[in-house]
Amino acid sequence: KYLDNLNVPKKEKKGLLKKMIKNYRLHKPNLKPYKYFYDFIKKNYKKYFLILLTDGHTKVQKNKFKSLNLEKFFDMKIYTGMNVEKHKPAEWSYKKIMKKFELKPQEILCVGDNPNKDFITPNKMGMHTLRIKKGRFKNLKKCNDAKISIEKFSGNFIKLIEKIKK
Repeated sequence: KYLDNLNVPKKEKKGLLKKMIKNYRLHKPNLKPYKYFYDFIKKNYKKYFLILLTDGHTKVQKNKFKSLNLEKFFDMKIYTGMNVEKHKPAEWSYKKIMKKFELKPQEILCVGDNPNKDFITPNKMGMHTLRIKKGRFKNLKKCNDAKISIEKFSGNFIKLIEKIKK
């Protein structure tokens, strides 16, 4: 539709669209993590196993994560890419994490923002779940929501994690 609004001739649309998608996927964003989240990670990354589990195009997600400069703190990164059988809420990634780190569900905290998929399986498996109400899913209300929700990172975030850990 965007290309229609720009009056791009029909025979040029397909090629132009492919170029636009390629540019989007190769784009190197300039992102910064929330301050308290970064402080928490930096201070505590040796106390916990930190695992990134993300859906979406692998190259795009890797570029976003690299831009956040958090890679060095994470023990494992799972990019499900375009493999929809492994996308959240599929159990595949969660089982892989539990097996690799020899963890029980109740020893895992899943942090996410999208109640449409981030908490369905962790809740079902008995994991702790924490929803960060930011971005496009901030006001979305779902029955598959996290057990705990916060609207922003603050000193309370660190206290909350410590409380869950006990």
